[in-house]
Amino acid sequence: MVNTWYLITLFGEPEIWLMITGIVILFYLLLRGRFSKETRDSVKKGIVIFAVSLWLILGVTFLLKYSIPAERPCIP
Repeated sequence: MVNTWYLITLFGEPEIWLMITGIVILFYLLLRGRFSKETRDSVKKGIVIFAVSLWLILGVTFLLKYSIPAERPCIP
């Protein structure tokens, strides 16, 4: 049986959001010919802002995780 709380916590992982970003970018690249010029420009800006912010958050997360060693108790 799948733990529901575990699935909910996966949405807080930066790796999941990077995969979602990649999927959104691929979706846009496949369908960009169907959008108007104004829509394409605003979508490009949104994707760039979203991707850059996720990369920054991922970097900060890993930097903090590996620079500040925190003891994590094992839960059986």
